[in-house]
Amino acid sequence: GVLAALLRRRFGGLRYALDRTIEYVRQRQAFGQTLADKQWVQFNLAQLIAEDLEGDNRPPHAKLSEREFQVFCKLAAGKSVGDIASELHISNKTVSTYRARVLEKMRAQSNADLTYYAVKNGIVQ
Repeated sequence: GVLAALLRRRFGGLRYALDRTIEYVRQRQAFGQTLADKQWVQFNLAQLIAEDLEGDNRPPHAKLSEREFQVFCKLAAGKSVGDIASELHISNKTVSTYRARVLEKMRAQSNADLTYYAVKNGIVQ
């Protein structure tokens, strides 16, 4: 409602993250679930607002964890989830989770977007 509108107006760069968080809360409420992890939502919002105010000027790939960066590089190189799982000795589900985080942090829609970014920035050839 009103709070979401105010936050979006004040922190325009956070629109995507705020929309995702708001959607998450709405989904929990729609299924009649209590928002037991309300502190998690508040923490994430606070963290996003703080990052926006600090003006984190690092490139998107520099914001990835070490493991996320490994998965990012392998995805950008065209490797499949199964191949990455085998190479890193983790499950396909774990690779898929890392992929989702990477896509979100990089604000990408597909592996092709990741490949384009990686080639453009000299991360893979």
